[in-house]
Amino acid sequence: MIRFFYLIIFILSFFHGFSQSNTFPNVELETKNERIINSSIFNKKLTPKIIVYWLTTNRNSIELLNALELKKDFLEKNYSSYIISISLDKEKHIRKAISFINSNNWTFDSYLEPNAESIIELNGQNVPFILVLNESGKIVYRTEGYDSNTLNKIEEELIKISNK
Repeated sequence: MIRFFYLIIFILSFFHGFSQSNTFPNVELETKNERIINSSIFNKKLTPKIIVYWLTTNRNSIELLNALELKKDFLEKNYSSYIISISLDKEKHIRKAISFINSNNWTFDSYLEPNAESIIELNGQNVPFILVLNESGKIVYRTEGYDSNTLNKIEEELIKISNK
């Protein structure tokens, strides 16, 4: 099933072209409370943003989100950053994703996007898919996957943003 999901993302990305957008797209996202919001609200916070796309079935995604939760206070204090997670779990797994978010006690904002519209528009191929946006909403860093150096790379980008 996961392979099929990645195949769909790849095919849709092909039809959208391979140019990468430098701003986060305006899309409808669902909150844990079943409210629909537009992603344009992210631009109301004039702070750097870390956006992570994830799936409940992807171990690296969960490890990254847990690591970000542990480092959240430090990132907020030193870089005024704002963390956003977007679950790409399909419609039939939304309840599982919400339960998963709650059981992990993540304190950052978490949204659901079962149609994966924004990651497709951004030409993301794998999860976790990580974006760092500057204060004005421009994407300044993007990467896929998670390893022991990912948090350092994110912090380096936040340092660059804060030094401008």
